[in-house]
Amino acid sequence: VNLRAKYASDSADGNALGLGGRDTDSTNIILSLTVPLYEGGLTNAQTRKSAAEVRRARALLDQQRRITIQQIRTAYLGVQTAISSVNAYKQALKSSTTALQATQAGFDVGTRTSVDVLVVEGSLYNSARNYSRSRYDYLLAILELKRAAGSLSALDIKNINQWLVD
Repeated sequence: VNLRAKYASDSADGNALGLGGRDTDSTNIILSLTVPLYEGGLTNAQTRKSAAEVRRARALLDQQRRITIQQIRTAYLGVQTAISSVNAYKQALKSSTTALQATQAGFDVGTRTSVDVLVVEGSLYNSARNYSRSRYDYLLAILELKRAAGSLSALDIKNINQWLVD
């Protein structure tokens, strides 16, 4: 923005008698505004760069959103699988306990050998181990689901510790 002001005063004498002379005053004020329409592409390039950065940020946000949704779905399916495993191994443990009782009863009456009892006891211990492992896997699946959903807290850890003690 430029501002220029000019003042001029002119006095002209007429003839020798002082007749016909004139005095002139003039004032000029000029205000000018210069707006560059094109500066070699700098503004245009910065605009394109900013637009590209916005598109990149949106793409990264969408990608992270899809990853998070996939992690939550996977963790949820892991919990469902772990629940089924716990129920199956719990039933297997009951069956192994019943089989051991039947084999011991057969040993007591003489229809089973001690080897039969030991084999069934080994099966019972395997069933107990598998049941414990499935419960542990269930806990890990719950923790993973809560982590993926962003809701894992110290209280969750405390509750799981209490559950493990019981």
